[in-house]
Amino acid sequence: MVQFNLLPDVKKEYIKTKRTKRVIATFSFLVTAIFVGVTVLLFLFVRFAQTKNIDDLTNDITSETAQINATEDLERKLTVQNQLTILTPVHEQKPEVSRIFDYVRLFTPETAELSSLSVDTVDGTMVISGTISTLAEANRLVDNIKSVQFATYAPGEDVPSETAEYVYTVIDSSVSSDGENARFEVDLEYDTAIFDNTIEVVMVLKDRSIATAESGGGE
Repeated sequence: MVQFNLLPDVKKEYIKTKRTKRVIATFSFLVTAIFVGVTVLLFLFVRFAQTKNIDDLTNDITSETAQINATEDLERKLTVQNQLTILTPVHEQKPEVSRIFDYVRLFTPETAELSSLSVDTVDGTMVISGTISTLAEANRLVDNIKSVQFATYAPGEDVPSETAEYVYTVIDSSVSSDGENARFEVDLEYDTAIFDNTIEVVMVLKDRSIATAESGGGE
């Protein structure tokens, strides 16, 4: 009869299991200790270092605010500086509508008398009406309007940045006569560049020309 003694193998497995358990327990303890240490460090950093940093920043802000508030006439200075900052862009966006009188004078015959002049700088349209000596002169006025050209110049430049182009497009025109004088009304569109106050504009009609005030020109 054959017999097997299993006790030594069972004991070996038991010892191996206990050793593995100790290794796992030791490793778990080390990991737990590391995490606890990191947590403690984070707590100390947040509790003391961050608090001190926040306090320092608060003190700096308070100090700087006090210095700024101590500036004499602070509100007035800030208001003036802000206005100066936005003044130039606002001015550049404003159309130079005062040029319109020279522009109209360029294409209007001497016998014409304007009774109404309406300019829409948003849509770029203009309506002119009035009386003139004859129907022929009224038609000449309309032809003059269609013939006006312009060139634009950058400040201080002698060479045009944009060559001459036709300024006006007549949308509608009407002329009539009461036997003594002729009446006219012209509805037209214009190139909005002619009112750009950042550039110089030179208008030309046949053998006559007119420039904006910047150039000191005229007919």
